Amino acid sequence: MDTEFSVSEMKKLVTKNLSCLANGEFLKFAPANDKIIKVSYPLYMEAYSKVAISIMAKIYA
Repeated sequence: MDTEFSVSEMKKLVTKNLSCLANGEFLKFAPANDKIIKVSYPLYMEAYSKVAISIMAKIYA
């Protein structure tokens, strides 16, 4: 579910709930993270656990 809050509304949420989970893509909260996500998603990086299981299976075989 997409929702949009202004910075002042997010501050109110944090004050009220003592937490807030936000994707700052449009507000540029963490521009480095946004770049990493945009690069890693098209590359389809495997989860570490899948890579480890694959390596162990090949060693066992």
